[in-house]
Amino acid sequence: MRFTLTTLIVKDLDRSLAFYRDVLGMPLITRFATGAGEIAMLGEQEHAHLELVASGQPVPENPGQGISVGFYVDDAQELIRKIGAPAQGPITPNPHLRFFFIQDPDGYRVQLLEKTA
Repeated sequence: MRFTLTTLIVKDLDRSLAFYRDVLGMPLITRFATGAGEIAMLGEQEHAHLELVASGQPVPENPGQGISVGFYVDDAQELIRKIGAPAQGPITPNPHLRFFFIQDPDGYRVQLLEKTA
């Protein structure tokens, strides 16, 4: 078994792509129309993907409850300043890692991780 993808229902695909692709730097693998909207797949070809689905379905009322998607970044604090979003953290579970939580445009929790040693 291999973990393949995480799907997020989003309100505005262009706005979500601006966040995940343009700000966080995730490569866009594909974007295509469906009968009910659009789907974009992001990530590295050989790794798990992030699937963004904009189909007119409502975004969950509390999308950040109990789940987050995480990304290793070079400088989390600089990225947080660039985004201009409020952040929770830093959280340092061990001497080699620290992370912050922010929210994406639809309110999903995003974890920005940094290796510290």
